[in-house]
Amino acid sequence: MLAGETRILVTNGAIHLQEVDQIIVVKQGRVSQDGTYNTLIQDTLGDLHRMIAESKIIVSMESDDEPAAQLETDFQAVEGMIQDEKVEQPVVSEKRPTIQQRKSTKVEEEVDLYLAWRIFDSIIRGRGVDGLCVFQSGEEHNVVDDEVKSEGRVDWAVYRYYFRSMGYPVFFFFALVCIAYLGTISGTQVWLQIWGNENYKVVPSHDNHYWILTYLAWSLVHSPLSFFDTTSSGKIINRFAHDFSTIDLRLPFSLLTIFLNIMVVIMQIAFCIAATPYFLILMVPLFGCYYYFAAYYLVSSREIKRLDSAARSPMYAHFGETLNGLVTIRGYGAADRFSTQATQLLDQSQQVFYLTNTTQRWLQVMLQLLSDIVTTFTALMAVVQRNSASAGVFAIVLNEITGFTQNVQAVMSSVCDIETTIVSVERAPYEIPDAKTDKNRPQHGGIEFQNYSTRYREGLDLVLKNVNLSIRAGERVGIVGRTGAGKSSVTMALFRMIEATEGRIVIDGVDTSTLGLEELRSRLTIIPQDPFLFGGTIRANLDPFSRYQEADLWAALEAASLKQYVSSLPGNLLTEVENGGENMSLGQRQLMNLARAMLNKNSKVLCLDEATAAIDIETDNAVQRALRKSFAGCTVLTIAHRINTILDSDRILVLEHGRVAEFDKPSAFLADHNSIFYSLVNSHDSQKKE
Repeated sequence: MLAGETRILVTNGAIHLQEVDQIIVVKQGRVSQDGTYNTLIQDTLGDLHRMIAESKIIVSMESDDEPAAQLETDFQAVEGMIQDEKVEQPVVSEKRPTIQQRKSTKVEEEVDLYLAWRIFDSIIRGRGVDGLCVFQSGEEHNVVDDEVKSEGRVDWAVYRYYFRSMGYPVFFFFALVCIAYLGTISGTQVWLQIWGNENYKVVPSHDNHYWILTYLAWSLVHSPLSFFDTTSSGKIINRFAHDFSTIDLRLPFSLLTIFLNIMVVIMQIAFCIAATPYFLILMVPLFGCYYYFAAYYLVSSREIKRLDSAARSPMYAHFGETLNGLVTIRGYGAADRFSTQATQLLDQSQQVFYLTNTTQRWLQVMLQLLSDIVTTFTALMAVVQRNSASAGVFAIVLNEITGFTQNVQAVMSSVCDIETTIVSVERAPYEIPDAKTDKNRPQHGGIEFQNYSTRYREGLDLVLKNVNLSIRAGERVGIVGRTGAGKSSVTMALFRMIEATEGRIVIDGVDTSTLGLEELRSRLTIIPQDPFLFGGTIRANLDPFSRYQEADLWAALEAASLKQYVSSLPGNLLTEVENGGENMSLGQRQLMNLARAMLNKNSKVLCLDEATAAIDIETDNAVQRALRKSFAGCTVLTIAHRINTILDSDRILVLEHGRVAEFDKPSAFLADHNSIFYSLVNSHDSQKKE
C-alpha cells in the first residue's frame, strides 16, 4: 500500500533493521552512525552491532526442532546477564523545553457572544487571538495639525498654579481631613490588635471556601470508577461551575431577600389598613392575582431551568475536548466540523437562556401591572374620602403603597427565583458515604482471592469469575494471558476501583472491603500501563506530600535511570512539568512513575501493569534490577508485556476468560509442552523472529 512512499520507522528493536534502506543510529541526542545495514553491521565496535548482539540475548527458541531446550538456555543467559552484566545508565531522551510562565488575564463575566465565538473559532483554526484584528497599512494623511507635545517632567510651577487655583486654605483643610480619616482607620486596626492580644489568641485558619472545595474534590476523587465511565467531563464541570455557584451565591441571596421583604410588606400592610380599612377590600383579590401569576410562571420556568442546566454540559464537554485535541484537529483538517458542532451547541444553550430571560420579563410586567392597579386604587380612595380623612394620612399611604408594590414584586420574583434555582440543589444531592476505617493494615503482603467475581458496573458481564488463589507474602508473581483475559482487572480489584460482585479479597487476613480507600491504597503501589504526571514541578510529582528528603528523591531518580536527565535540566527538581507530562516522552513519564513508586516505603504490595512496555530493552534491564533491589521482600504482581521479564518470577498466573487457568512455577510450565504458558512463550518468540 505504501510502495513508492518515504517511510520512517522509529524503533528500539533491531530485528526489523535488515529490511530498511538506510539506518540512522541516535545515541544521547546525537547521530552516532548512518548507513546501510550491511555497512554498519561490519563495524563490530559500533552501536548498531552492540544493539543487535543484546537483542539476540533476549530472543529465545531460535531452533525449530528443540524449542524448550533452547528456551531453557536463553533463560539461563538472561539470569546471568542480570547478575553479572553492568549496563551503562541510559539516556532516555533528549532534553525537552520547560513550561513557559503564562500570565493569566481576568475576563469579565458578561462578554459579547460574537466576540467570544470569534476567539474560540480562531483558536481552533490555529490563527490565535492576533488573527481577529487586521490593520490596513498605508500612507498617513493628517487632517489636522499635530498636537504640540511637551517632554520631560512636569514643571513644579504647574502644580503651584493648580493648588493656588484651588485655594491654599481649602487644600490644607482637605489634607487634614484625609489624614484624620486615615488615622481613624489605622487607629481602629491598632485598637483591635491591642484588644485581641489582651483577650484572645487568634488561631489562623483557612477560608471556608478552601475547605468546601477540598471536601468537594475529595468526594469526587473517591467516587466509584463506574461514575467516571458514565459521567462526562462536561457534567462534572457544569456541577462545579454553574450549579454550585447558584447554590452558594444566588440561592442564599434570594432567601435573604424574601425574609427581609416579607417583614417589610407585613408592616406596610398593617400601616395601610390602620390608615384606611377599605384597603382590606383590595388585599384578597390582589394576593390571589399574585399567586396565580407566580404559579403560572413556575410551571414553565422550572422546566426551562432544567433545560438550561442540561444544555450547558455538552457545550462544556465539547469545549474541553476541543482544546485538548487541537493538534489532532488541525492535523486532520477537522476545524470546520468542530466549529460547526460548537456553534450548534452554543446556539442550543443560548436558545434556552433567551427563553429564560423572556419568561422572567413576562413575570415582571405582570407584577408591575398589579402594582399600578394598587397605586391607582389607593389614589381613588383618597379622592373618595377627601372629606373624611386628612391629606397627610393619604400622602403617607401612597408613599407606603409605592414601596409596598416594589417589595411584593421583589418577594414574588425571589420566590420564583428560588423555585428555579433549587433545581441546582436537585441536581447535586449525591454524597459519598464515609469511608470505613480499620486500624489493621497490611504489614506483610500476603494476598488471597476467595471465590472472587466482579464486573465494571451493573449490567455488564463479569470480568473475573470465581477466582480462587493464594499469593504468599514477598512472592513475585507474573500474570499473563491473552487480550481480555482479565489481567488488568486483577489490579483494579486489589485497589477497589471495581467492587466485588461475589467473594472477597484478603490481604494479611484483613478483608479489603472493610478498609477505607485511603487506608487500603496507601499500602499498595501501582505503576500503570499509561503513566500520568500532574502539572507542577518534578519534585511535586515525585513527592506530592513533601514527606522525603532531597537525597531520597535523587536516589529514586538514579534507580529509575533518570538522574542524568533531571540533572541536565536547568531547574533540576524544580523544573516545571506540564499537565499530563506533555513535555516529557512516554518512556520518561513511565520512569517518573517508577521513581515515585520507589519512594513509597510503606508499600508491601507492588503491581506492575505492563510498566516497561514503552521503554527500550537496555533501560528495561536497568529497571528490572532496580525493582528487585527496591522492592525486596515485597509482594510483586507483574502483568507481562515481555515474557522474559517474568521468567525469573516465583510463580506464573495464567488467566483465560476471567478465570484462573494455570498457576505454577515457570520451570513447571516450560517442562509441560501442553501448558497455556508454553504456547504463549512460543507465540511471543515467533512474533520476535518475524
